[in-house]
Amino acid sequence: MSRFPKQKLIIEKTKKKINDKKLNKDMIGSSICLKNLALIKSNEAMSSDYIIEQLMENSNELKPYYMKSLSYYRNGNPEMAFKYMTEALDNKNMRNFVSILKKLDNMDAGAMIEQIDTFNSSLIAERETFNKKLADRNSLIFTVIVTINIFALLLNFAVVVVFMDAINMLNVIW
Repeated sequence: MSRFPKQKLIIEKTKKKINDKKLNKDMIGSSICLKNLALIKSNEAMSSDYIIEQLMENSNELKPYYMKSLSYYRNGNPEMAFKYMTEALDNKNMRNFVSILKKLDNMDAGAMIEQIDTFNSSLIAERETFNKKLADRNSLIFTVIVTINIFALLLNFAVVVVFMDAINMLNVIW
């Protein structure tokens, strides 16, 4: 039993957030790589095996997941390959990306590019929403701090005026 369970939970949540950010960045890189592959090899048929291998070579954080998935795929179990990635990377964006990867064998290059563009536009919209919320929060914090400072300044001014009046009254008495 840990002496500091709340602190440990906070640390674990922070690590998960950092890891999710790294995975999302790598996933964005993978989607760009996938689009580039589709553009370059638009005249050739590409297998999921080849595409996953290329994504693995151009990835950092997702490399072990691609490797395991590729292993399942090459052993004749493509459903398990994508199921593994979906379960191992429990993230909405990753589930969407894996759903695109599942369809690779049944898509031509044009459809793949369209799917990736749609996916990337949803990621961009999500990032913009997050940045807007962050800017709104920072603006609110700044406004509260400025309001408190103005209130303190006015209070200080009132105290000085009252104190000056008190000194004047004391001078009249003496």
